[in-house]
Order: sequence, then structure tokens, then C-alpha cells
Amino acid sequence: MTLKQSKNSSQGIRYFDDLKKYLESVQLSTEDVCIVGSAVLADFGLRENGDIDLAIDPYERGAVDFDSTPKNIDVSVEKYSWLGVTDKELVHDETYHYTTNGIKIVKPEIELSFKHRRLWEKDQRDIELLEQRFLGADDYEWDWSLFSYEFYPDFFDKRGLPESKKKDYSLIAEAEVTLREEGVVATARAGFGLISRKLGISTPKFVGSRTRGKSDKSGDETLYFVIWPTVSDYFDSIVDRLDSELGVVSVEIMNLGDEVGQFVDDMYAVNESERLIEYKKYKINDDGDNVVIVGTEPPVNEYGEIDEDQLSSLKNKIRREYYPYVSKDSFHNIFHGPDSLDENEWITDVLSEYQ
Repeated sequence: MTLKQSKNSSQGIRYFDDLKKYLESVQLSTEDVCIVGSAVLADFGLRENGDIDLAIDPYERGAVDFDSTPKNIDVSVEKYSWLGVTDKELVHDETYHYTTNGIKIVKPEIELSFKHRRLWEKDQRDIELLEQRFLGADDYEWDWSLFSYEFYPDFFDKRGLPESKKKDYSLIAEAEVTLREEGVVATARAGFGLISRKLGISTPKFVGSRTRGKSDKSGDETLYFVIWPTVSDYFDSIVDRLDSELGVVSVEIMNLGDEVGQFVDDMYAVNESERLIEYKKYKINDDGDNVVIVGTEPPVNEYGEIDEDQLSSLKNKIRREYYPYVSKDSFHNIFHGPDSLDENEWITDVLSEYQ
């Protein structure tokens, strides 16, 4: 179907040329990205876009430094996942996007659903513009199967959502959650993604046991993270993300075989309840027996000391990025890392026992 877009089509989107230059600079193919957000309104001449929000295939975005994007381009991470549409689906399934001048753009049904669910004050006018333009239009066949107004608890920030919607669990919403969970569990079990990125890094050499509470507070400490088989398809991307955020110094793929349960037990014994550890063992052991051990530089504060306050927030930031691809109850089973230097020493001690 022919869509009546702005006179110059995607040239109606401000900063479109900047986007193409940016993609070239970071060696991202147009096949692996999709424009999201208000740019769809600009593409149809409804209003100007203030910037360009870009969704990136999760297999590719790990190597992208979000802080180095041009002024008017932002990377949007899993913006529509609370609608049941992951970035992977958005980019590669034409059900959710259309293509203009070689660039994929989110379909208006998806963006309107997002704005209805978020309902910030600034969304009200956009909702009017989208509905006036597309509902009942002769040149656009609106797909109601893509539109979903009901809200179910998302795994990101609930900021801006009315209280009534926070508590509204519809049958449709529950069905969407179930379908998403069943699909991603199958995906998580489907295979084992090898660490193929050419980072020029070596395998780690663990130092063995050390005395607790006597850590060097300078930035010389190596931090160790364990990526669980729950996200085996995204091993490469998470390593890339850790490299972008902290700087990776070592990577090792470890096959634990029938020792997965014991490894989980040992890793979490420092600060988790026995019941929680048993649950983690059950969930992680069911996903596979390969783990990836990543050594990184530590975050350092202005005094040259390790910034422990950053560690927990960084872990959750990365978990949120990959949570749409695991089951709803596996947020903390994506990867494990230290919240403090003491915990990093514990992790190092455990790893030394499995080398």
C-alpha cells in the first residue's frame, strides 16, 4: 500500500543525513537499525522531530558507545518491549516497521500504542495527530492487531503512567506476556553464542584466595562478571557492552557440565538466602552449562579510587537491556557481578576453584 508521507518522504525527518553519517562512522548497517519515536510523525508531515531515536539490533548494539552519539541522535533501548515488541523484532520483522529511502521506521500503530500507555503530557498532542492522520485514512490500512492500549507492569521505569493503568492487568496483556516469555525461553535455549568479537583480549588468570577486607582501593583491581547461559544468544553483545562501559581485559568461556548447580551455589553463597540460591540453581541449570567469565577495569571516581556505588546501578542498566529476551522471572539471572570489592574477592576465589 502506498503511504502519503511528507513531500520529501524521509527527508521530512530532521537530522536524517546526520543519522546516515553516524551509521557509517560506527559501521552499523541500515539492516540492523530502525528509527523510533516522533520521527514517524515527521515522516508523514505531522510535526517536526526534535531528534532521532534509534533502535539497534541487540546483537549489534553492545559495541555501540551510547555516550558518543551525535547531539541529535539517541540510542533507544527496548522502547517498545512493554508493548511486547523487542528491538530484535522491531528491526527484523516488517510487521512492526516500514521502510523509506532504505531506512526502517516504526509503524504508527506501535508508536501510538506507546504514547497511549505512557501518557506524558507531551504525548497528548501526538496522539491527536496520529489518530487524525491514520484512523479511517483512505491511504493507510490501520492494523488493530498491532495496537494495544492495555497496560501490564513493564520492567522499566513506570514514570508518567497513571495509577489506574499501573494496576490494570487485562487478559490481552497477560496473553502478550505469556507469548513473550515462551518465545524468549525457547530462544535462550536455542544455542550458544561464541565470543567472536575481535576485542584483542586474553583469557583471565585468577589469582586464587586473598584476605577479605584488604582490597587495594586504587583503580588497579580487575572486576569479574559471570554471564549466565540464560542469555547465551547474547554473550557477544553483553561482553561488548561491558567493554563499552568499563573496558574488558579478559574473557573466558567456561563449560561447567554437571557442576552448574554447585557453581551457582558457590557464587551466590556470600550474600543470598538458601531458598533464593536453590531457585537460581533451578533456573540457570535449566538454561545450559556454558558461562562466560569477563574481567573488566573498575569504575574509578575523581580520586582515582574504585567507585563501588556505580557497580549495582551498572549491572541493572545492562540487565534491563537484555531482560526482554529472557523469561519474566529471570532479570537477576542474566549476569552476576560484584557490588563491592569484598564481593569481587569472593567471586575471584570461587573462579579460582574452577580453573
